[in-house]
Amino acid sequence: MKRMLIFGGAAMLTALALGNVSSVMAGSSQKSGAMSVASRLELVDQYCAYCHDEDVKDGDFAFADIDLAHPERNAEQVEKVILKLRTGMMPPVGMPRPDHESLMALASALETDIDRVAAASPNPGRPALYRLNRTEYRNAIRDLLALDIDVESLLPADNITRGFDNMSEALTVTPTLMEAYVRTAGKIGRLALGDQGMASIQETYRVSKNRSQTRHVEGTPFGTRGGIALVHNFPADAEYIFRLALVFTRNTFLFGSTLAGQQIEVAVNGERVALFDIDPLMPLDKNDLRTPPIKVVQVRKRFRHLLFRKAQDRSVTLSVGRNVAWAIVSPARFLA
Repeated sequence: MKRMLIFGGAAMLTALALGNVSSVMAGSSQKSGAMSVASRLELVDQYCAYCHDEDVKDGDFAFADIDLAHPERNAEQVEKVILKLRTGMMPPVGMPRPDHESLMALASALETDIDRVAAASPNPGRPALYRLNRTEYRNAIRDLLALDIDVESLLPADNITRGFDNMSEALTVTPTLMEAYVRTAGKIGRLALGDQGMASIQETYRVSKNRSQTRHVEGTPFGTRGGIALVHNFPADAEYIFRLALVFTRNTFLFGSTLAGQQIEVAVNGERVALFDIDPLMPLDKNDLRTPPIKVVQVRKRFRHLLFRKAQDRSVTLSVGRNVAWAIVSPARFLA
């Protein structure tokens, strides 16, 4: 029982001691944060005004230019003063200095006034005006017009600063860049609205010879292998012709000519629009597969083409790869 009382007494004494320390610290903090304006002026006049008055103005700074009673009115300059006080840079070495507690009390008082006003009326400032980079421009066009454009082929590459390409200091605007954006905007406008009077154009998509045609390609139907899947922006409701070409060896033989019964499918939005039988003995001068005019009545569709199938059972074959060279999409006739 006595031991418990002793422990209890020790705990009480410790609590009282901690309470006293906390009270002293709180009092010290309150005292430093509540330094009167008269005390601030007195300290500045005694230790700072010698070098920073209106006549000398050392470092192009004078305390006459700021209001110590309202430091938030000159927050940028006062922040520099606080930094120099905190780091012991001012007053400089060799000049009269107050005690460390007085310097910290002045810095704390100035900080407290600035923070209090900032908390009452936050003002993060306005963001710097800058142009969109290519990725942001592409996303904006997609959200506004539902068009997925290839910005890499339309706009020059963005500058990079500190590893980022979306900083205002890097996204400058030059006359050449402005011309590129104007040309791109015109092309996007024609794609979005359509123009029946526009001239017929061709778009060519090439498949790398190093890309294997023996595996399923993402975006193509199951049961197929090889080919290509992409999104093409059809500029208007019209009839389009799809042209396909295959790869030939240096000896002018069709690559994969030892296999028979192969087919190539052309599909738009998942719907088959053409199916070609591949002649393994096809001569080089016949390497031009064309679909009949195919009606496309939506401005933007996803089309898949060059899908290799087995004519009989659609099973995947493994040795006809790399024989897709290119495909051309061109309008044959615009629809009224």
